[in-house]
Amino acid sequence: MDRKSILVLIVCFVLLLLWGPIVNRIYPPIPVETPAGATNQVSTTTRPAAGPETAAPTGPVAERPPAITAPRSPVERWTEPDTPEEILTLETPQARYHFTSHGGALRKVELKDYPAEIQCRGAGTTNGVGYATLNAHARVPALALFGGEALEDHRPFVLRKTDRGVVAEKLLSNGLALIKEFVPSSNHVLLVTLRLENRTNQPVALPETELTIGTSIPLNLKEQPRFQGVQYFDGRKAHLIGASWFANHLLGCGCLPGTPRYEFRSEGVSNIVWASVPNRFFTMIAAPEQPAYQLRARKVEPLWPEAAELGRRRPVGYEAALVYPAIQIPAGAKVEQHLTLYAGPKDYNTLAGLGKSQDLAMNFTTIFGWFAKLLLLSMKGIHSVGLSYGATIIAITFIIKLLFWPLTRASTRSMKRMQALQPQMKAIQEKYKDDPRKMNMKLMEFMKEN
Repeated sequence: MDRKSILVLIVCFVLLLLWGPIVNRIYPPIPVETPAGATNQVSTTTRPAAGPETAAPTGPVAERPPAITAPRSPVERWTEPDTPEEILTLETPQARYHFTSHGGALRKVELKDYPAEIQCRGAGTTNGVGYATLNAHARVPALALFGGEALEDHRPFVLRKTDRGVVAEKLLSNGLALIKEFVPSSNHVLLVTLRLENRTNQPVALPETELTIGTSIPLNLKEQPRFQGVQYFDGRKAHLIGASWFANHLLGCGCLPGTPRYEFRSEGVSNIVWASVPNRFFTMIAAPEQPAYQLRARKVEPLWPEAAELGRRRPVGYEAALVYPAIQIPAGAKVEQHLTLYAGPKDYNTLAGLGKSQDLAMNFTTIFGWFAKLLLLSMKGIHSVGLSYGATIIAITFIIKLLFWPLTRASTRSMKRMQALQPQMKAIQEKYKDDPRKMNMKLMEFMKEN
């Protein structure tokens, strides 16, 4: 490497180090206006009691990443009731659902077929750390309907078991009754019915409400954040809102500065066919009977005390909620919403069987998605015959070799033929080495003849 090349490399390296400050000086970042009432920290609650009187945590926070808040949303304004939390557990052969009186919703889901950690030995056990759990460490429960003061979010629900499942009920001071019914079905599906009954002789107006889907949180502290985000399907295309969207780097480049986004809201109206909050191996998908009005997503800090020592490497969560427009319920009338909640593994056959294009949650829509889908279906098909996954991979490799054997054979024959002609080509090159033009002509004639 000459002196000029070394100098160019040094200049490029210096520019790389100074690129951020230079861009900030030429294009100063636009300051983000904090909505009224916003804070720099996400308030944490301690169960079983957490009310507005709870003191804010004190102590050094230098190692904590900046929190994300959106106080205009009823979900963000929610404070848990100051009464002890009641947990009601509903168990099926596949899962264990934990319902909470705080929000009358689903606190977490334990998947009984999947241990939290898998070791080489004892793959069928939980290794003493329990089952894989969805919506654990979430700030708000899943399937909670928030409407601020209109729905008296600060008041607890009454939980009771029925022959079919679980019912959560709350009678509001304005005469409305908010009733939720949760009925477990097959394939990790929970059937959900939300009903608002006006038991008065006057119409009752409700503002815009939000129904939480859940929070995308890693299963453990070692899981990579690239598998997290919020997905939704608008009837035409599946979308993924993840870390890159919220970071909003300049030109989409992670090494360039940007103005962070604090909240996502989908475009259009009444086009949310389904929405999900995935992690690496599992997902929670909410599919309303009729497309929801809109979707709202935000970046939040999970309630994960063990992660505090990780500083800026601590995990984040992505919270999603279906948005329903303001309505007026006539006297004596009721409004119902029906939806299904899938809380289970990212299994293609299972998701495809749910309908509404929920298999798009597998992210097989990229340029190589069709190939990944083909390999996955082939592997599952061969594995269903009785082979282990190791033997299945060997079998697929052998099948691919067989499929490409004609091309490999033709290439091998051509290579051997060229090797046989090498002595004659060497002789031509030696004979006409003083005349390159004539040597090339003779070589071309020789190749055409053979």
